[in-house]
Amino acid sequence: KFTSTTSKSQRTGLKVQVHLQTQVEMVDVDDSYVHLRLYHHREDGSMEVSNASAEHVVIAAGGRPLIPNDLIESLKRHGYNPPMTSDDFFWPSSGVGNKSVALIYGGGYIAMETAGILKELRHDLRVIVAYRGQDPKTDTDVVPILKGWDPDLVRVVRRSLLGLGIEFAGSLEAGGVGEYLKAQGIERQAVDVIAAVGRLGNVESMGQQLPNIVKVNRDGRIQVCDAHQAVKAELALSDEPLCHERIWVAGDIVAGDVQLVTV
Repeated sequence: KFTSTTSKSQRTGLKVQVHLQTQVEMVDVDDSYVHLRLYHHREDGSMEVSNASAEHVVIAAGGRPLIPNDLIESLKRHGYNPPMTSDDFFWPSSGVGNKSVALIYGGGYIAMETAGILKELRHDLRVIVAYRGQDPKTDTDVVPILKGWDPDLVRVVRRSLLGLGIEFAGSLEAGGVGEYLKAQGIERQAVDVIAAVGRLGNVESMGQQLPNIVKVNRDGRIQVCDAHQAVKAELALSDEPLCHERIWVAGDIVAGDVQLVTV
């Protein structure tokens, strides 16, 4: 059920409104409603602002790739183009993979998957996976990729990627990527650098009051109770979290959940 302060609501069953080009800001929540503010961008460039109240809200604002500032500065300092992200891979206009070299910075499953897909699509493409951890020197050493995965499975994944011709460059901080490319003799016009070091929740799109309403982690993702109800921002007297009865959270913005769940 959805009620708007700008129009008379017909409270008969479920009312669905789809607002394209609309930003939704969460303002407050009480015992009866979650109060929202809608910013609707018109085609003529103007903006219409309206207030709305909903009995139940699902926050599914999604996430976006994290790009370390040190990586941006390192590439800029050595004359390379700004880094792209794994999201850019899905847009043909980005041209990811059309150059002779692709360096993916990161050690998680998004980095490994992106590297494998790029190499399978273009066998002549030089693909480098760079990360901070130290490269293993023997088959029994810990492989510093896919943190939290079963070690034997990690070794299988690494051997599989090596078999495709993918290179691994360990012990490389984000701030040293530009220097590494220079040392490798890789020119600016020949390489795409792709950041794959994690994702952030899109909490900024929900307004400044959101952290005062729900519990938001440092990575911009919202803590949830067992039924995916949002955890309240205020601290509970007991160890049990206080759960919002009217606010649920779904998708990439859920803290501790698997990323890119919709994909």
